[in-house]
Amino acid sequence: MSINTKVLNGLPNAEYITDIYAYLVDELGQVIYSFLYNPEEKSFSRSAKYNQGITALTSTPSQQYGYTSGLTLQLSNLLLESHSEGKSCKLLLQRLQALMVADPAKGKYAPSPVTFKWGKDSFGPAVITDIKWTETAWLGGEVAEARLDFTLLEIPSNQLPTGAG
Repeated sequence: MSINTKVLNGLPNAEYITDIYAYLVDELGQVIYSFLYNPEEKSFSRSAKYNQGITALTSTPSQQYGYTSGLTLQLSNLLLESHSEGKSCKLLLQRLQALMVADPAKGKYAPSPVTFKWGKDSFGPAVITDIKWTETAWLGGEVAEARLDFTLLEIPSNQLPTGAG
């Protein structure tokens, strides 16, 4: 397998930098969640939605474009491991879950929009649509090791709270 050097030479340079950690910021740019370990991978998806219609004299339906979904970022298999340091990571799970719920008593009528940041990379504004985790070790009954998956769905900037952005 050989690389297409013409394409390669047309790409921008990127520098290798150590000790850059991933985090989430709110609509005002304040860090609201820091990752214990950086993601091992990021998976993206987007889909175009079409409505099928009846077409005369053919069994293939017509396709009418509806819309293109927001870009989705799936962060899978994130490591939460504080067992070796004698710490519980329950607080990290609670903080992440709090970002996907409303709190009408505090005037928060929708989940918090966030932006994923990691060095020069940025994804958002987005909302967390699902979180799943598996606990694998405990200290005194509290989770001290887990693997976490969560999904961010891109939202339009005009859906940010007034004064943000």
